[in-house]
Amino acid sequence: MQLRDYQQDIFEQLTASCSNDIVQLDTGAGKTPIEAALAQWAPHCLLVAHRNILITQISEKLAAFGLEHDTISTEHTRRRCMAAHRAHGRSFIVRGHATRRVASMQSIVSAVKHHRFDIDTSLPWLIVIDEAHHVIPDNMWGSLRTLFPHARIIGFTATPARMDGDSLHVDKGGLFDRLVQASSLAGDSVRALIDRGYLSGFRAYAARTSYNIEERMTWREREQKLVDDLTREAMGLPAGSGERAIFHAPRKGLDWDSGVLELMGDPVEEYKRVANGTRAILMAPAIKSAEAFAVDFRTAGIPAACINSTQSPAEIARLLDAFRRGQVLVLTNVDMVGEGFDLPACETLIIATRTASFPRYRQWCGRVLRPDPGKQQATIIDLTGMIAQHGMPDEPVEWDLLNPPCGPKTKRHVPCDDCGMFYLFKLEQCPECGAPNRWLDEGQAFAPGSYQFDIRYIDQAFRGYVIRERQQAQNAERMRTEMLRPYDGFGGDLVGRTLNALSAWFPAALQQAGVAIAEINEFLRSQDARSRDFWMKHFTRADVGAPPHRAQKVFEKWQRSR
Repeated sequence: MQLRDYQQDIFEQLTASCSNDIVQLDTGAGKTPIEAALAQWAPHCLLVAHRNILITQISEKLAAFGLEHDTISTEHTRRRCMAAHRAHGRSFIVRGHATRRVASMQSIVSAVKHHRFDIDTSLPWLIVIDEAHHVIPDNMWGSLRTLFPHARIIGFTATPARMDGDSLHVDKGGLFDRLVQASSLAGDSVRALIDRGYLSGFRAYAARTSYNIEERMTWREREQKLVDDLTREAMGLPAGSGERAIFHAPRKGLDWDSGVLELMGDPVEEYKRVANGTRAILMAPAIKSAEAFAVDFRTAGIPAACINSTQSPAEIARLLDAFRRGQVLVLTNVDMVGEGFDLPACETLIIATRTASFPRYRQWCGRVLRPDPGKQQATIIDLTGMIAQHGMPDEPVEWDLLNPPCGPKTKRHVPCDDCGMFYLFKLEQCPECGAPNRWLDEGQAFAPGSYQFDIRYIDQAFRGYVIRERQQAQNAERMRTEMLRPYDGFGGDLVGRTLNALSAWFPAALQQAGVAIAEINEFLRSQDARSRDFWMKHFTRADVGAPPHRAQKVFEKWQRSR
């Protein structure tokens, strides 16, 4: 397998170092091939992921490199890895392989606990951790440092910051010494990868109508909710708390007090409007709401399923396979496919929950940016204002390991008031439907429809530049098509009235002579148009009402003198 140029750049930086490094590479850009190349390079390599779903992906990439290995996992996961190797001619799983393993963190913890961990931990292992933003010294990933005292740790992630925004640097309580990025991608990496064809282009939409899942409940569900609330009130608990409340999400996460899921659009209707027939994943706030959304889609005749942490690995694998084959079009979930989920054919992301975490939001968006043959572009349907809060998925981000960013502080995109598509604030009209850009006209904080998008989110320096540029363009157009009012401030005495009459006759005569309005306006804006000397030098009272060629002759002389 040949590494791309930026992958080779990262690989060379890592192999030239001996520090504990964390690699930032956007979702879909190909972290796993670099991990496989490191597994080929290192004498002893342990590749660790945080979910069984990712073990198969890593194992398959090792098989693509022709690298034999074993897994530390359940037997079911090992067999799925062997099945994934068929595309490469044979199984590359070798039971008990001494120098190369792929493991889930949970399986390592379980093997150590039950004294079944058969790896010599005193050797200088290279430990490669996928989705390394989970790694801190105090959790189970951090325990690898204690378990492997002589190991070097390399982490890979699209978002080198903890989900709560804290640093992963060793000086801030993390495990990593250095941030590694491809020199050709740092900063504006997502846009660069899209332009090079390594990531898919996308469209992002805000919903057009308000939606409350409680309004979709049957009378029996409403009755049961009332009974539940009265019971909790009698027990001294807040109404809407507990299990029933997971039908609902608020503006800032789950609202366990009000029990209301406030979305800015019906997920089913918005999917049918802008992404009908595409394979979509829906991010939900809780398992019950994910299940309810799946039911809504199926009721509308759209094949849908919910995957969640209460299901067995076999059931999750079955549903994912059905999704890959297109038998399921919409897959609802709660944090099951938000990270590391590798399915290029997935075309649509429906955001039906909220997160204050910029890294988590970028991980969600990365699920649909992987390119695939026949895939025109991805679609993102934002039902909770996450684009307003965190920016577009291709906004430039300057990642800093010591002081991780919380996302772009200001935005440059607004939603169309008609179709909901986000586009650059500076455009005069929506490129999707042609509707005029009211955000430029209003120039104030307002929320068309129910987008709840505040103009104050926009980069104000950029906004000021755009408005000034727009005003200049409008002024230039007016100068080209609308004649300015002639200067008439010469006074009310006999001479002044004569000069006022000449200044009114002169541009009218020039227009009759066929002189362009823009050229006439150029004169009317000049100092000469306001000068008594100019008029008294070239005209007399008798010239008022003279044929146009008289005015044109003086005007041409004025142009030559400039």
